Amino acid sequence: MSRLDVVICGSAVLDMFARAESRLVKIETRNSETDLLCFRSGSKIQIDELTLSVGGGAINAGTAIHRLGIRAGALIKLGEDSNGQYIADYLGRLGLPFFKTPRSHINTGFSVIFESLDGDRTILAYKGANDDLNIHEINVDEILDTEWMYFASMTGESLETQIALVAQAKKKGIKILYAPSSYLLRDGAEKVKPLITAADILIMNMEEAHMLLGRNFSQGTISDQDTNEILKGLHKICPRIVVVTNGDKPANAYDGKTRYTCQAYPVKAVELAGAGDAFAAALLAGIIKENSIEAGMEMGIANSSSVITKYGTTVGLLSYEDCWQRIRQIRSEGYTIEKKAI
Repeated sequence: MSRLDVVICGSAVLDMFARAESRLVKIETRNSETDLLCFRSGSKIQIDELTLSVGGGAINAGTAIHRLGIRAGALIKLGEDSNGQYIADYLGRLGLPFFKTPRSHINTGFSVIFESLDGDRTILAYKGANDDLNIHEINVDEILDTEWMYFASMTGESLETQIALVAQAKKKGIKILYAPSSYLLRDGAEKVKPLITAADILIMNMEEAHMLLGRNFSQGTISDQDTNEILKGLHKICPRIVVVTNGDKPANAYDGKTRYTCQAYPVKAVELAGAGDAFAAALLAGIIKENSIEAGMEMGIANSSSVITKYGTTVGLLSYEDCWQRIRQIRSEGYTIEKKAI
């Protein structure tokens, strides 16, 4: 495999999207607000629509980066089952190379994604083989022949492998993007501290940012002052570039001097799964191709606003040309990057 721009290390799963009759229940306290997706206990729920799609952090980000014209490769762990072969065949058709690792005796990762009434989702995730990536099974020198490494969330043995890889990557001067998930941060960030502190780009959503900083999170509007405090707090932990997304609210980036704010572009969303991966991948593509946080933020908004208009986490991902065409449309409607020193 020739030298790559990016190696993406993360999960690979077969996603099952299920649409069914459900109820959305809102729980409010003095300090927080939570939405719950509910089904009647003991009942048989008829599924109205069922869609299968390849997904997972590495697959979503790898597909997005590949379509944006960046030379990418995926480091994943598949099982010996038919789902693993299904994912391998998908990558072959896409033309996204992946590093050969022994198939796991554990089943390939699988998830069931339930859509709520407002288009958001609840995910039942089976990690399976995704937790079984061992550093001794991979050719480290081949993997580290790259300019960037993109680490998506992994747990178990695979997390230990990511930590070992990031230590060797930094010695070689390889740049790091890390995108942790809430399940890694919920019990504290000590386990993933080596990845967070090594990151040249740390990207997470607003809830995850609150978890990392030990702040209480509410789904309501975050004030401008609180946003500044969160960005500065993250930058103390990762003193390079920090990025915080917030669903249909503005996304923000901070490099220690300037805060970049990009409004979410309003679209009719049919499924929100994969939006974060689409944003992060396009952000990195913009920084690689354009050497610009602004361009990365615009590409992130364009790509994520496209992917949520389709079922499946990779179906609506854009090419580089289509991404910039969408950015020009977004700009024409008054959605631009706001910059200010904080």
